[in-house]
Amino acid sequence: MKTGVLFCTCNGRVDVRYKDVKKVEGAEVVELVDVGCGESGLEVLKRDIERNDLDSVVVGCSYGGGGFVDACSEVGVKPENVGFVNLRDLCLSVGGKEGVEAAKRAVAGEIEKLSSLEHPRDMAVNIGESVFVVGGGDVVDRVVDYLSRDLDVVQLVPEDIDVGYERLVGGQSVYQGDVFKVEGRVGGLEVGVSKESAVDLDMCIGCDRCRLECDLDAFTSGYRVLDVCDECMDCVDVCPVDAIEIGRNEKRLFETDQVLFSEDSLGLGVDELPSGVYVLGEDGLEGVSSVLERAGGFRKDVWLDVKHELCNSVGPGGSEGCSYCMDLCPADAVWIDGEGVHFDRVECTGCGLCSSICPLSVPNHKMSNKSYFNVVDSVLYEKGGLLRKDPLDKHVVLFGSREGLREYGKAVRSGVEVSPYIPIEVRPGSLSAALVVYTACKADGVVVLGQVSPAVDMAQAIVDELGVGRVGVMAGGVDVSWLDMFYRSVVTGNRIGVSRPDSYENREALVGLLEELDVEGVVEGRYSFGFVDVSGDCTLCNACANACQTGALIRKDNELVFRHERCTGCGLCIEVCPEDAVDIDYLIDFDSLGVDVGLVESEMMCCKECGKEFISMEAYRKVVDSLESAGGSKSEDRVGLIEYCEDCRPMVALRDLGSPGDDL
Repeated sequence: MKTGVLFCTCNGRVDVRYKDVKKVEGAEVVELVDVGCGESGLEVLKRDIERNDLDSVVVGCSYGGGGFVDACSEVGVKPENVGFVNLRDLCLSVGGKEGVEAAKRAVAGEIEKLSSLEHPRDMAVNIGESVFVVGGGDVVDRVVDYLSRDLDVVQLVPEDIDVGYERLVGGQSVYQGDVFKVEGRVGGLEVGVSKESAVDLDMCIGCDRCRLECDLDAFTSGYRVLDVCDECMDCVDVCPVDAIEIGRNEKRLFETDQVLFSEDSLGLGVDELPSGVYVLGEDGLEGVSSVLERAGGFRKDVWLDVKHELCNSVGPGGSEGCSYCMDLCPADAVWIDGEGVHFDRVECTGCGLCSSICPLSVPNHKMSNKSYFNVVDSVLYEKGGLLRKDPLDKHVVLFGSREGLREYGKAVRSGVEVSPYIPIEVRPGSLSAALVVYTACKADGVVVLGQVSPAVDMAQAIVDELGVGRVGVMAGGVDVSWLDMFYRSVVTGNRIGVSRPDSYENREALVGLLEELDVEGVVEGRYSFGFVDVSGDCTLCNACANACQTGALIRKDNELVFRHERCTGCGLCIEVCPEDAVDIDYLIDFDSLGVDVGLVESEMMCCKECGKEFISMEAYRKVVDSLESAGGSKSEDRVGLIEYCEDCRPMVALRDLGSPGDDL
């Protein structure tokens, strides 16, 4: 991929000279302009793209830059191949040579990211064109009328809202009642509706005899019976079509592709809403736009490659195991059933959190671990290339989303002194523990800006145990003074030269780093690591080893062996143990990584026929005790058969059934 770089001095506000930036490793061409976002600057950009046949562009300006993206698109560079580095606000507004150096490192990282990024493929999605709208009133009615132009709309008006008869029996599908359940997912939802209505509107002919007969005016214009009704039954007697039944309760199910609730009709908790259910904002636009974006056919980026065969979410007999991705997905795009884990490609936002926390890398994000490792190496590389001279006293990496780094830029523009962080644009939730530990070893410090996953928490605890570098997290908005304080508190000179991992899967990469670093001790409560403990009730039945899909539990002869580095703490072993003999402590015991840990050992019983060891003495005694307590005329024979292995037992049983002298 051929990449060009455009630096903008923001009309002279950024103190940078061409000689400072003219040699950028990996760049085909470097330009320095005064106003990059102006007409002349954009023309320079387009000219360089065409002259040098560029595939990607890194723009050194404030984040955003819709004009830059449009200009690049005009000459054939796709929007996803345009990267940004906020030179003005993050690196060059103050800081002198240190700021320039940090900026060049950030540009090098952006070039590396663009060259190694696997862009998401897109897929065709068609979830249907039906929507179920819950609510009444002028705003909701207008929304229903608007959506009905293009979609199949059913409206449900809560029972406490009066609806005119004309609307209920008109051309639109309008019903009255309350939602008692919503199940399924976008494209296949089922809405359960109940209503207490004396009048069956499907039968009602609107003759008004019931209303005229009622002395208490208990009927509304929508033929709903009010609480003043004394159940005199006069209305029932005068109805010509038998449409009235006092105390009548009706339940019905509606199938739809999407559901839209008004805020005042939302009886379910927001956390209970499944995929494809949205809430109508006060102005009506928020929920409507969500529905229209997904209705009918459209194309959607697919960010994840999923390796279902690696997943340990479901074990033998439907036993429940790991559910990290489902529990933490902010878009409710993951669910687990008896068949395993499922990822909703429609609802997935590509945040990367599931790929960062899955210890087995079942979902693999397009911006993969390997890509991020490349970027870190690029910005921290200390010899040759564009980093011939290194004026940075400290190497402190700032991981953040584009929005987070833009927010930081706005904060420092007020005149606060900027520490020369090395910014790397990432999706904070997609940072794996292995990557953060690796970065902390190679840099003096790391700050993650934005909401993070438990993987970063785990990395922070590991780095603290290592006593190398520092990892800080700032999730509640940008605090420039805190960032400056953190930067000044970082101690230099404790970097460690660590190797790139052989595998970039989350667990293998992290364990490889820990084994190379030779860490000692125990870190309690670490996410996705477990240490299995087995009590004396174990019979070596092998159920736990058969259920363990990572190979953390292995039966070796008459011993159950544990491999700590393979245990993800999924709990399948606990689920399947018939003796309730298994427990898990959530921790990392660094001394136990990479070694066999014997959990339980038992004397084995040998088959009376062939001599093979086939059952532990504990299991044999339990089976015998169970058979003897059951009693019966055949209990002694059954106990005798237990002394033979599974291969010999059928032949022995047949032999005992034969007559004396028979040759079986």
